[in-house]
Amino acid sequence: MGFIEKDVFETIERELERALQEHPELTSDELEAATERALQSSLDALFEVIPGVIESSAAKALKTSRKLQLGFEQRCYRRWRKAFELFEIIRGVAAEIGEKHAQEHFRAVEEERDYIFFALSHLHPRMLLVASEIDALLRTGFPDGALARWRTLHEIAVVALFIAQSDQDTAKRYLASFQFNAHRDANQLNEYAQRANLSPFSAEEIEAMGIVCQAFEKEVGRAIGREYDWAKEALKKDRPTLFDLEKATGQDHWRPRYRWACQHVHAGHRPSDKLLGMSEAKNPVNLIGSSNSGFVDPFSMSACSISDCCRAFFERRATIDSVVALKSIQVLSERLGHIALQLETDTLESYQKRTTFKGIATRSLNWLRKLVS
Repeated sequence: MGFIEKDVFETIERELERALQEHPELTSDELEAATERALQSSLDALFEVIPGVIESSAAKALKTSRKLQLGFEQRCYRRWRKAFELFEIIRGVAAEIGEKHAQEHFRAVEEERDYIFFALSHLHPRMLLVASEIDALLRTGFPDGALARWRTLHEIAVVALFIAQSDQDTAKRYLASFQFNAHRDANQLNEYAQRANLSPFSAEEIEAMGIVCQAFEKEVGRAIGREYDWAKEALKKDRPTLFDLEKATGQDHWRPRYRWACQHVHAGHRPSDKLLGMSEAKNPVNLIGSSNSGFVDPFSMSACSISDCCRAFFERRATIDSVVALKSIQVLSERLGHIALQLETDTLESYQKRTTFKGIATRSLNWLRKLVS
């Protein structure tokens, strides 16, 4: 019985005893009615204090839960240690060389107005942040959450590759798109500010955003719409989509995996046994917490997207360091997929052997007990 159920049950028990003591002459039906009235008034008071009861009673349960989670994370890391270490190395190289690459060319990029490099230098750290989020989700046992974040990582890589192969005007429109989106979003926020309990933008702030958009409109030749409208001229298409960018960059073979990753982002029906975290389960359960199953795809897919994003950035104004780093990341990314797959196979086989041996030992012990008795 949980601590909430325990408190409610004790309240009901007290009211029953009180009703019996106060009305010993009542019939069973009359006693039931009197008890219901007493319970209702008591429960009304209980519901007012129950949040405090939950908070004060939960300390022990929370401590136990945290201890269990910490133990899980340690076992999870032991199982996938080689993959975690290689993933960290890949991210480390991408971060170190990415920072150096940006700093080396900063002044030249400003002087030459290299919007392509400027856009890529912003996409690269964004990629690294999402990759770190994927690492955190895997370390805590959420492969499906990691797959959902890979969806974003893939989008960043595709946009980076597309900008890298496009002209300066396309990169400029991409950079300008933020201002137009911010202006639209601010107006929408004001529309729902009262209902959403949000502080609205002032008329002066909205006007200032509009002025910025007008300046950018003159600079790029038009207003920029939502989503991938900034790529319209480069793709020669009125309403470009991510799929159009994927095809233009040769990344459309990722589309099935992208659609797969979307299943964990949206609310469409998805049976519980289709989750990555349930991929090694023998019996169906509703997974609501951590699992150390299903890490191969998030690891390998994330490494590939990191490699693609590095290719887009490091090949722009390439140096010996950036070329060597890119080749290293590409080799290590391919290796990570093989290592993760081998770890999954080896650790699962080892676990199955241990459980089989344990089952035999348990049955033998039970047989001996019966024999002795």
